[in-house]
Amino acid sequence: TGHSDIITTMQFSPDGSKLATGGLDNVVIVWDITNNKEFSRYTDYILGVNSLSFYPSGNLLVTGDNVGNVVLVNLE
Repeated sequence: TGHSDIITTMQFSPDGSKLATGGLDNVVIVWDITNNKEFSRYTDYILGVNSLSFYPSGNLLVTGDNVGNVVLVNLE
């Protein structure tokens, strides 16, 4: 489970219950810290994920890849 290549970015949600990770495997994984399990997985990034950030409410995650694509992910 988890990433198949180097993790390049990570951030905790504002309430600390989730951790988002992105890597060179073109995948973003949101982890449920309280249960120590994968919450959700997002794919189809190009040349790796280089940035991610939670919206202050914690229900949205903005992600970016290495060719300039920005994706807004609704976590609800």
